[in-house]
Amino acid sequence: MKLTNKELINFLNKVATLKDKKVPMAVSRALILTHKEAKENYEIYEEQLRKLFEDHSLRDDDGNPVIEENGFPRIKEDSIETFNTSLNELLALEVDLVDHKFDESLLDNWDENKYDALTPDEVETLLMLIN
Repeated sequence: MKLTNKELINFLNKVATLKDKKVPMAVSRALILTHKEAKENYEIYEEQLRKLFEDHSLRDDDGNPVIEENGFPRIKEDSIETFNTSLNELLALEVDLVDHKFDESLLDNWDENKYDALTPDEVETLLMLIN
């Protein structure tokens, strides 16, 4: 499954909520394995993002990054355009997750008496694991 880093962040948030649902074992396994691999890729993204902030952040007199109210480092005025270009490139980079698939018929025959009900957004996330 190919995702951009931006899509990976959204996917991670969706999979994390699904991991707490009562679902068939095959679905649970696919979710757990995919979540684990997605987290590993996210850690690489975070490392690259930290480096980007480190390279472009405004520093105080002690050499520490100046932190904005939103919790992110302030970017140097002369680096804003370069930072934004690099950030957009980072978000657009594709990662390739191993497909941890399950049988599509599990969704077609979902028993809400046995498993948790799913929202359309959750079903869409599960469909990503079978397509």
